[in-house]
Amino acid sequence: MKGITPQERLEKWNAAICAQKASGLTIKEWCEQNGINSNTYYYYLRRIRDAMLESSGPRLVEMEFPAADLPAGKPAAQNSFLPQITITLRDCVISIGETAPPELISSVLEAVRHA
Repeated sequence: MKGITPQERLEKWNAAICAQKASGLTIKEWCEQNGINSNTYYYYLRRIRDAMLESSGPRLVEMEFPAADLPAGKPAAQNSFLPQITITLRDCVISIGETAPPELISSVLEAVRHA
């Protein structure tokens, strides 16, 4: 694929990756059948994903959270949140406290996976 622009190269690899997905074959099988090194395939898959993330810019993902059940007579403390887990993805920071329900954590991770 020499003599083409980087954008054209990504477009050709994007078409190849789409063809692999449509084939129903595993990546290893598809690469073997098409004479492509699987490391090269994964390299371009990563480059295409990165280019898509950069071109899409920041996005908001709408989520519904279960209402927090606070014990009676105990108001929520102001500014006392201490995260147990902090995940940073590009410009997004997700902090999760120790009292977060597992369903909430699963929902957040699922949203991040599809963002």
